[in-house]
Amino acid sequence: TVKAEGDPLEGNDTYCKLFEVVHAMAGTYTIGTLYQGSSRNYTTFQDALNDLYLRGLTGPVTFELTDAYYDIGNINSPFPALDLSSKIIGVSPQNTITFKPSTMRSLSKGSITVKLSSGSGIGILFGQNSSPMNSYAPVLEVIPSLVRKYANSDGYIIFDGGQQKSIKFVLNTNSPFRSVFYLGNGASNIKIQNCIITNFDDNNISRRASLPLTLYNTALSMFQFQPDIRPGNETYSAAIVLRSKAPTNKDDETSNSFNLDTLPNANNVIKGNEISGFGYGIVSLGIGPLFNQGEAAYKRYYNKNNEISNNTIYNVYRAGIFLGHEEGSKVVQNRIYNVSGLSGYDAAGIILGGDRRTGYNGYNTIGISVDGNEISGVNSSIASYGIKVEQARNSYPFSNPSQVFYPDVPENSKIFNNIIWGLNPTAQNANRAGIYLCTERGASPINPRYTGYYTRNDQIINNTIIISNVASLT
Repeated sequence: TVKAEGDPLEGNDTYCKLFEVVHAMAGTYTIGTLYQGSSRNYTTFQDALNDLYLRGLTGPVTFELTDAYYDIGNINSPFPALDLSSKIIGVSPQNTITFKPSTMRSLSKGSITVKLSSGSGIGILFGQNSSPMNSYAPVLEVIPSLVRKYANSDGYIIFDGGQQKSIKFVLNTNSPFRSVFYLGNGASNIKIQNCIITNFDDNNISRRASLPLTLYNTALSMFQFQPDIRPGNETYSAAIVLRSKAPTNKDDETSNSFNLDTLPNANNVIKGNEISGFGYGIVSLGIGPLFNQGEAAYKRYYNKNNEISNNTIYNVYRAGIFLGHEEGSKVVQNRIYNVSGLSGYDAAGIILGGDRRTGYNGYNTIGISVDGNEISGVNSSIASYGIKVEQARNSYPFSNPSQVFYPDVPENSKIFNNIIWGLNPTAQNANRAGIYLCTERGASPINPRYTGYYTRNDQIINNTIIISNVASLT
């Protein structure tokens, strides 16, 4: 009620509106048709996500999957099948969001199939986003000055198939680029564990392996990042992708109107999954160095402190795991086999760094631990490696000195306790190496690109490597 002296019309001094305060979410809910009609059941994944964004959390939330089959998304849509990007109110290290099988579904392997259909090639999207698909996302409701805050995702989202690996995610897409789980800008504190991850149609597999790279454009005085799909359908596929880039407007890569934060992918756990049928099993590509205006210096924005452990990765085409612009992460006790090889590419169980192409910089890594992995059945007509580490030295313009170089600290690669066997050349002149650690090469494997650059403080200890004789190739 508002009153003013001399108001000639007092009948409009009072305004009354009724509204309902809806309690935020907490506790256990179900998704599926088994408990349809229950107040704590959602028939579809999208219904559950709508309430997450609309209501937020006041405690940890668990969604139990009760059905044998879920069909999500649209193969003709240019969007991900599920969008879990941007802020969900109330999420924290204590208030996590977990998707898991119900007790009855958790008793057998692959008892739940989640079919993710998408024209974009992305199954489930995480990370920073100023324009997410979900119409209930808080970032879409705030004033422009708050978009920066609400575009960021806190993470703390868990997909857990349980001890029997009861959840199987299959990606249904015609896109040559594909990723079942895509951890975009700043996607951190995500756990993907104990799941089966593959294609929906084994006759529609993308074997692409051309990774996106970065460059410093001196004409524009800015860093540029290749998109996942480039002209001529040059692209790659992976079950799980972690990729951050410098933030830009959705439709203008030279502008950042909302001043979105520059965020790498950090503290993610990819553990105990069974992965097959992609160019790569897991790919993690950090931003790399950027010029920080506030500090008047370059700064590393590498993906950091991620864990890739106890996964079984097989029937892939370039490598089981690729890391670039990564720091302090662990690749531990993974089983990788049957890397089939692609024409024009080397192949490996695990690749750290490298992959320079004309006009674009290659990748490097810092402080990566590769420990206790078993790798076999790596095939290539170019070169077959168990573990390949190639450190690309990149230069960037500066004032004094005139340029700076990265990596700017010792590389500190730690390669311990790995078992490597079954490296199979498919051409007479193909190279083989159990562990190949070097700086970036020039025209041949023995010629470094930069003769004055040496990778530093690396340790290769207690590995078992078996390379059998190859008498002839037919």
